[in-house]
Amino acid sequence: VISIDYSRVAGGFGPPGATTRCRVVPAVANGSAYNRCERDCRVGEKRRLYMELETAQMEDAYFVKGPADLFRCDFDGDPATLSKLRLEVNEVVGVDWEQLDPDVALLTECGDASTTTTTSSTTTSTTNCEGPDCDNREVSVAVWLDNPVLVGAIQFDARFACDLGRFKPIAADSGRVQCKLEVPGGAVFATHQSTKDDIANSECRRRLGFGLGSTSGILGPKLLATCSFEVASGSVDPTAEDFEVTMVDAVTPDFEDLMSVATVSLRGFDPIQR
Repeated sequence: VISIDYSRVAGGFGPPGATTRCRVVPAVANGSAYNRCERDCRVGEKRRLYMELETAQMEDAYFVKGPADLFRCDFDGDPATLSKLRLEVNEVVGVDWEQLDPDVALLTECGDASTTTTTSSTTTSTTNCEGPDCDNREVSVAVWLDNPVLVGAIQFDARFACDLGRFKPIAADSGRVQCKLEVPGGAVFATHQSTKDDIANSECRRRLGFGLGSTSGILGPKLLATCSFEVASGSVDPTAEDFEVTMVDAVTPDFEDLMSVATVSLRGFDPIQR
């Protein structure tokens, strides 16, 4: 997730809302852009262009490898003020869900002339259950493979509102969360939790990414893992209805597609006794 603050620039990327002025460059990736402004996206307002890019496959051929162009956007205005653009890297994760801190630059092209500007980039995050705002209540969340299928690898995202709390990280600044693998026999898994504003609805959302693989396969229905969830102060304990689970990938041990028959659910939400 990348954003560009262009409040001080004479010109813009169009009216507020989803914009078609930006297109994703890597053919293997999906992406979108959203123009967020105080009112009409005119000069003098606080204005920011958000861009989100992700891949939906687990195979190496679908990963975006740098150096690479990510987006191309059309800008209308005075090119002399483009040096005032401020780029922020809100979140970048690798193929194993690890947090990355890449160098990002803007290339501006006006006619036959082009200029590369490396802008200041910062990684931002939002926490909701730390210090005095957290009452230290935890619940156990069970990750289930629902279907009688043999999976070799499975990947899903679970999105939820920030005011519910968060999955408990393994360390204060880590995107990885505390989960216990519940399947025997050489399976491996990775997690990553991220936070970003839902730009269209002006509300904070979190996402848990979960990926699991096994060379011998895992036969469902099966409990895959249990994870700790920290409940935000003042919030009730979450239920399954609070989480939007989206399947990203599912294959057999022989890499046959299972997306049409494999689903994952979150269950349990039992209090953890300290």
